[in-house]
Amino acid sequence: RDSSGTVTFTGAGDLYLGGTVTSLGTFTPSTGTIHYDQSGDQTVLADTYYNLTSGGSGTKTLAGNTFVQNILDFSADSKIATSDKTLNIGVKGVSDGSITNYSSTRYIIAYDNGGTIGYVNHYINNNASYVYPIGDATNYTPLTFELTANGGLTNAGLTCYTSANKVTGLDASATTYLERFWEINETGFTTPTYDISYTYVDEDTVGIESELLPVKVSG
Repeated sequence: RDSSGTVTFTGAGDLYLGGTVTSLGTFTPSTGTIHYDQSGDQTVLADTYYNLTSGGSGTKTLAGNTFVQNILDFSADSKIATSDKTLNIGVKGVSDGSITNYSSTRYIIAYDNGGTIGYVNHYINNNASYVYPIGDATNYTPLTFELTANGGLTNAGLTCYTSANKVTGLDASATTYLERFWEINETGFTTPTYDISYTYVDEDTVGIESELLPVKVSG
């Protein structure tokens, strides 16, 4: 369906998009929700949305860098593929957004298993927990970043992806490790204090799982 011209939400309306959408024209999100509702794969247009819902089924692939100001919701067993783009949640320096109803069958593909890396960026405006429901094309391997103290935030953001590979620089003699790493990059933070938790799958383990230890590489 081709929605050309001007699309303006003046309130909290819902627009359901099925099939192939080539344009939203001049789009003003207001407080409405755009539902990508195709039963099957679908392209998500690069735009700024207030609320964005991944419905139907299949994989919804970003056409370009995309912004969700308020809520990204998974209403059905579908996935969002970042490709080599960035999916931004919240409003820089203003408000936190959120991601809801994610699961092991409803998540963001931030690595396509062929080497293409995409990113999920949370704008960070508060001491809070920020969930990155990410994985690769096969496995769900989410990360949670909990900011407990910040010392100051200036248009702060935290960008994350995961890769189904051994981390670069691991000593060649290591026989126990994960074929998985998570990379996070920050902007606008001052002396943060935080906790991070992340989830891997059994197939990521090489060697003796009970001997695994977390490793942080900075720089």
